[in-house]
Amino acid sequence: MRSVVALALLAGCIHFDGGGQTPPPFPEGGPPLDNAPPLLIDAPAPIDAPVGCPLDFQPISGGQTAHRYKAIQLAQAFGDLASTCALQGSYLAIPNSATELQAVANLLVGDEIWVGVDDIVTETTFLDVLNNPYDPVAVVGLSITGNKPDDDCIATRGDALDANPCGIQTTGVCQCDE
Repeated sequence: MRSVVALALLAGCIHFDGGGQTPPPFPEGGPPLDNAPPLLIDAPAPIDAPVGCPLDFQPISGGQTAHRYKAIQLAQAFGDLASTCALQGSYLAIPNSATELQAVANLLVGDEIWVGVDDIVTETTFLDVLNNPYDPVAVVGLSITGNKPDDDCIATRGDALDANPCGIQTTGVCQCDE
């Protein structure tokens, strides 16, 4: 605690009156910074505006030029996988074409994987994980099958989009933008 107070005093954030005496002002309007410790602020980038991609994200054949991808092989519920992606400065892959949908699915061949699309907020109104409207027929040329009221999260094997309960454990792909 003493070091925090000392740092605050050095930075000029708080003043100690020294028993009624005002300390002399620092020259040039501020404390000397020669020996000041560096300020380390590591704030995460917003999900909808990532800055670059982590080194383990790679382009894929059939993927979008400015996108990088990473397969997550640990089966998780939709929300948990979305959080896993967010912690890496990315988001669940959002296929922008049938070619990209197949390319993303090919990263985890044989698995039905989560994609970043759901109708959690309003039944049959699909949003991607960045909260943009998502029309699967217009975007990838496929309608979503099996969309019952509790089947709100979308998975694929590349040739279809299937609505599933969001708590099902499956794998997925994270995506970031360069």
